[in-house]
Amino acid sequence: VLGIVCLPLTNKNNCVQDMHALLFASKSISQIFLLISFLSAVLWYIQIGTIPVLANDIENARVELARGTYYLRQMVSLAVPAILFYTILVAKLRYGFRWLLFATIIEILLLASQGYRSFPLSFLLLVLIVYNISSPVNISRKTIMLVGALAIIFASMFAAYRFFSVEANIDRNVAASWIFMKDLFVRVLALDMIYEAFPYEVPFQKGLFYLRGFGFLIPGEQMSPGNWLKEEIFNLNFAGGGLNPGLVGEFYLNFGELLTYVFGFIYGIILSVTYRIAQLSRNSLVKIISIIIYFYSVLALVPGLATSFLPIIWFSL
Repeated sequence: VLGIVCLPLTNKNNCVQDMHALLFASKSISQIFLLISFLSAVLWYIQIGTIPVLANDIENARVELARGTYYLRQMVSLAVPAILFYTILVAKLRYGFRWLLFATIIEILLLASQGYRSFPLSFLLLVLIVYNISSPVNISRKTIMLVGALAIIFASMFAAYRFFSVEANIDRNVAASWIFMKDLFVRVLALDMIYEAFPYEVPFQKGLFYLRGFGFLIPGEQMSPGNWLKEEIFNLNFAGGGLNPGLVGEFYLNFGELLTYVFGFIYGIILSVTYRIAQLSRNSLVKIISIIIYFYSVLALVPGLATSFLPIIWFSL
């Protein structure tokens, strides 16, 4: 529906032969989608009664408050593809930086308001990757290193802020470095639990686990893949999101050990092919889609496909 509404803005006779007119059309489309993302966020805040990142217990609020409203939360990210299209034209024409900066900051704030670090950081990195691939002048190494350092600092500070928002952790004498290291090793522990349980206590899921990643599209309270493992399989009770098994654990609990190696090999080929397409393609649509698939495929190595990659690709398409 949104595509049909925006179609007149991208009329061939008006835009394709004039890059500046195409830039204007792309800006208008990104404005429409950013407005929809903003209104979706406001509607979501009203429905759940607060902004998750400002809640007293962010670790639990970001999960519990979103139950039954995942479709609204995902609509906050609708502006991402539109802004990426605009980024390509800005990079090529070296014009229109103000709106790009404004739109990027607003979308980062909207994504960060959900209480997750990966959403705003992933979007920022996507913008930088798209700009760097599309621009005739590459981003300097100093800028990349600066952004990387700031991203690590932000991730660490956000993790500490979220950790100490839990009432049980307020008086704990814990260094921020411990919180950062805990995040690095928690996936290994989750993978060990998966190996212990499947298929001895729980049968292999044979791909059904991935269908849970689309549950947010259905109105009403839906259990995410990570929460299904956390609550239904392992009966765990810890603050925050679910038990995300990572890509390897996800392949294993679905298909067993042999197919884990096979799918891992295929996954590596997909990463290589999509990156080359993103580099070489001159078609903006193909470039955007391949960059999104590549980036979130890399990002999904840690939490897994079902919890991060599938929902975002669904909305991006």
